[in-house]
Amino acid sequence: MNFPIVFPRKRHSKRFGRLVRSAFDIDFTAGGHDHVYQFFPGGEVWIDDAIEEKERGFVLLHKLHERNRMAEGLPYSKARNDASRREFRCRCHPDELHDALTAEGRA
Repeated sequence: MNFPIVFPRKRHSKRFGRLVRSAFDIDFTAGGHDHVYQFFPGGEVWIDDAIEEKERGFVLLHKLHERNRMAEGLPYSKARNDASRREFRCRCHPDELHDALTAEGRA
């Protein structure tokens, strides 16, 4: 399943995350999804525009994996730990990132 991934346009650089923190949740950092943030549209994953381009793939993997595990019924804390392990693996083996993202539903 492919989830809509929201990356703000360049002309709004560094405003998107700030807007979410100002209007919805002051603790919003890096990104999130509808299983954690009630104000997210269903099935969407958002990535903070303050995240550097080279980091976005790893953050996206973390959020997709976490969301997918929670959709399977795993509680947030376990899904987050599992996603952190998956992200760490790909940070140590960046050549695996593309396949890992594909497996999580990112085409």
